[in-house]
Amino acid sequence: MLECRKIIISESDYVIGKYSMSLKGLVDTLCSIIKIPEMSLFQIIEKMKEEHIYSCDPVLISTILEFKLQNLFKEIKCPNCASKMHHNKFISRNLKTSFGTISLKSPYCYCNNCKSFFEPFAKVLNLRPGSYQYDLQKNISKIASSVPFAEASEIFHDTYGYKITPDTIHQMTNELGTHAYLEEIAPDPSIIGSVIDEIAQGKKRRPVLVFTADGAMAPIRTEKGKPQCWKENKGVRAYLVDDDRIVHIMSWHQICDKNDFITYLQSIKELKLFPEDKVRVCCLGDGAAWIWDAFTMTIPDARQILDYYHCADHLHEFVSVKFGDSAAGKIWLEKTKKRLFSNNIKNVLAGLKRMKVTGDIEKARDSLYGYLNNNRDRLLYGKARRGDYPIGSGAIESANKFIGHVRLKRSGAWWKIINANNILKLRCARYNKQFNQFFENFEQAHREPWEFSKPIFTIVK
Repeated sequence: MLECRKIIISESDYVIGKYSMSLKGLVDTLCSIIKIPEMSLFQIIEKMKEEHIYSCDPVLISTILEFKLQNLFKEIKCPNCASKMHHNKFISRNLKTSFGTISLKSPYCYCNNCKSFFEPFAKVLNLRPGSYQYDLQKNISKIASSVPFAEASEIFHDTYGYKITPDTIHQMTNELGTHAYLEEIAPDPSIIGSVIDEIAQGKKRRPVLVFTADGAMAPIRTEKGKPQCWKENKGVRAYLVDDDRIVHIMSWHQICDKNDFITYLQSIKELKLFPEDKVRVCCLGDGAAWIWDAFTMTIPDARQILDYYHCADHLHEFVSVKFGDSAAGKIWLEKTKKRLFSNNIKNVLAGLKRMKVTGDIEKARDSLYGYLNNNRDRLLYGKARRGDYPIGSGAIESANKFIGHVRLKRSGAWWKIINANNILKLRCARYNKQFNQFFENFEQAHREPWEFSKPIFTIVK
């Protein structure tokens, strides 16, 4: 039986999540979960959720935390000079968490040697500066990466009862997004390897791994005095083809130029996420030159395929100019498509070159000829279909929508590039199923190692 802060545990029932246990059983469970100093406050809260404890009186959590913290230190040494520190006052810490406000009386220590102050409880628990703790920052960032900051503030208040301003939500989300590097939100190679092995089971040919890229415009706020503008959000998506479905591997989207995009592709390659001997790699995209320049430079051995529907749009545009709505145009269009699916781009180009046209029709013909000729090695659709390669870039277009458009393209929203990119990173982390692991790494990166003495001495109040 635990007695602390004049609270005595009785045998009354306590409902926790979908389970019911006595209050003493709850205390025993919490005491076994709360490991001090091995675990930070964030880790303790995450562990409670893993054990299906989704609601609990914060006073009870505070009592157990304080009880264990008080018995942690034999003596407190200065982290700067290792001199023995003295404490003469306590700070009342009101820590806002997803379990409510946890209150602690935290000793505030002073070093006479280097004239510095130190708060050991905050160090042990790895408390986040301010009242809002890491578990709330995690939830805040998830919400704010999906909906506008003002709406996130309303949802947060309705869920947790905390009145947190949109500006604070903005700051906490950006703080996290700044630390979301590509390697942090990429999936583990072993997981990808197991997925590839599963898809390959019972098949004669290696699975197809697709890299597809595209750009989508995002509303950007410019410097004062300059008009607002739109800049391209360049994205790449990697997925595996498994018969008639795609298996998402990872996405990465950023508002950037071609050189930065090439750097991102190169970084993905250097992570060695994919066993090259177990897959057939292809690159898929529309006619944008930056896409093919980037793929050719970073993945030169991959098969390149021009998005068929993008190609078909160019054919239709030419037919509209050359033939109008006539039956001859429909016949030419069908024959041209059949030649492309027969890998006969040579005859398509020859036929265009022989056309006797003038004026606007000649310009349209020359434009189509240049487009097809520049992509002639990417137009072998029949060969691609026989090899089970995709010929449409719908996967990256949908990624542009659910990663970029749904969050960035809001009514009246204009973004600073750095803020928009932070949101895009967090959304990629979520859709790559790496958000939880990324946040654990983020929280641990803010926990400085410190040597603790044996739990002998009890701080006297």
